[in-house]
Amino acid sequence: MIEARSVDYVMIDLIRVGGITQWLKVAGMAEAFNLPVVSHVIPEIHAHLVAAVPNGLTVEYMGWMLQLFDGTAALDKSELLLSDRAGLGLAFREEIIQRFAAAS
Repeated sequence: MIEARSVDYVMIDLIRVGGITQWLKVAGMAEAFNLPVVSHVIPEIHAHLVAAVPNGLTVEYMGWMLQLFDGTAALDKSELLLSDRAGLGLAFREEIIQRFAAAS
């Protein structure tokens, strides 16, 4: 699709593409063709990926998905502010984990 120039932007799904390394490879391919990249769900990780590439355009923001984590990017005036914590800066919220834990 990129080589055929049949898209105006490339929407990359982290899970479907095979992880962070593959996501970055597709973003690099898109950059070679001067195409912007956007994300598909998983904003807690995609915020970092879109910010890391020169052709990153937008992050699909799904606030309901962010309830699982502490340390997600804060939304301020339609902009995502990344955490300065190490790595992706995420930690599971213990109360959410307990809520869905299987009985032992």
